[in-house]
Amino acid sequence: MSRSIVLKSLIGFLGIGTIVIIILQLTAKKEVEEFLRNKIPQHIQLDYEKISANILTGSVLIEELNITVANRRDTLVHTRVKADYLEIEGLNHWHFLFDKTFDINSLIIRRPMVKYFSDNKSKRSENDTLGVVKLLKTIMIDQIEIENGSFYILKGAVDSLLLESHQINFTLNEFKTDPNIIKRKIPFEHEAYTFSANDSFVDLDSFETLKIKSINVQNNNVAINDIQLKSKYKKEDSSKHLERERDHVTLEIPKLDIGGLGFGFSLNKFYLLSDEIVFTSPKLEVFRDKRLADDTVDKKMYSKLIKNLPIDIKVPKIEFTEAHVGYEEQINDHGIPGRLFIDHINASILGLDTKAAKGDSTQLKVKGLLVGNAPISLDYMFDVTNEYDEFLVKGRVSSLQAAELNSFLRPNLNVEAEGNVDEMYFTISGDSHTSSGDMKMRYENFRFDLLRKDGKRVDKILTAIGNLFVNNGEKNNDDGFRFGEIKAERNIDKSFFNYLWLGIKSGIVSTLTGDGKKEKK
Repeated sequence: MSRSIVLKSLIGFLGIGTIVIIILQLTAKKEVEEFLRNKIPQHIQLDYEKISANILTGSVLIEELNITVANRRDTLVHTRVKADYLEIEGLNHWHFLFDKTFDINSLIIRRPMVKYFSDNKSKRSENDTLGVVKLLKTIMIDQIEIENGSFYILKGAVDSLLLESHQINFTLNEFKTDPNIIKRKIPFEHEAYTFSANDSFVDLDSFETLKIKSINVQNNNVAINDIQLKSKYKKEDSSKHLERERDHVTLEIPKLDIGGLGFGFSLNKFYLLSDEIVFTSPKLEVFRDKRLADDTVDKKMYSKLIKNLPIDIKVPKIEFTEAHVGYEEQINDHGIPGRLFIDHINASILGLDTKAAKGDSTQLKVKGLLVGNAPISLDYMFDVTNEYDEFLVKGRVSSLQAAELNSFLRPNLNVEAEGNVDEMYFTISGDSHTSSGDMKMRYENFRFDLLRKDGKRVDKILTAIGNLFVNNGEKNNDDGFRFGEIKAERNIDKSFFNYLWLGIKSGIVSTLTGDGKKEKK
């Protein structure tokens, strides 16, 4: 065959190929539009301003995108999406035409705004296998990118805001779903991902809101900055909106780090895993108005609360560094609330596991400064598998000037304290009903002054009678300690810390008024 024939044949093939490409390019847009019109499920509506496609690069650009998603059964719209554009790059035509696979290099969504109307979404039953959509093809995307998005959850007829988040940026690698995967609780598979968002807001309930300045997720490590959980009402006004006691909470967490985050579903139950969680300089202030009726709901022990969580959690270590906790109680209409606080708290929760093996313990270790000056430590241990909610608490307080507690004792117990507690140790063991233990104290010139009803003047007669039964710290053992016995019964509609305080209080009374000797066991 002569060279001229070969050359002519080659030119002919190239010419035909060029014509084919031109024809395909001219029809590409129409084919994409036809696909979007006929292959998208009926409960999803897609509108756009402009669409373009490139057959050579396998790219599709859809501009000014609008999507509405309705329930399949009642066509009520529950999700609306607007975006500047959606861009697909690197579509594999061979897989698309012959392998029933939608295989692309990247999917980019620019400035999407998603609004989800929670009241409009029909509930999905456990036996519902319809999934998000019914797929006929496998979808594989090397990388999904969302740029500068925003997200809203709205509730009620007036579209009350439940959640919002802004400047959302998200990447997801090796995305895959298919007709079977789409029916799962998490309807896709993936590899590495990154996520960031700013200025998030959550309306938690009728009384509290949550604000988060920024969230950043990278390689399963999460950094959250400036968390604020606050009441919707001022402390002095909150009781006007309550019928029963409820904590007025102000929580500020400058930084929260979560390492090795993992999550998913196992046997239809959601699980959350982490190697370590660190709270940096959290500050918690709690106010309770005791003038209101008691909240008589059964307060479960922490072991039972953890065991009965609706999700599975496993975190070997949770740390709190340089924390602060303050607590106030308003007892009556007179005077300021009684207040206690602990500063410079460094604490750890070890072995938090809802599915812990029998005998494995969860431990809380706390060190701080009571009323800003007195070193305090607490070790609290329990087993989530124990059917009796058994626990063990060991604590120590030292260098406490009793007068520093008067801001709490005066309005709450109508007493003032004097003297110094050099050291106090206690050990309490118990279950969900009763607790017992022992205490030892070394103190100097300790006494109580009982106040009159006005809370301002000392009732000298009652004080004198009361202090007849209080040892001032002189009759001690060789090391300067007096010993007492701890006994307490739990009030099931009070918190665990109330239960703990009842035990400590009984130990203080026993130590101050008893013979001070250590019981032989």
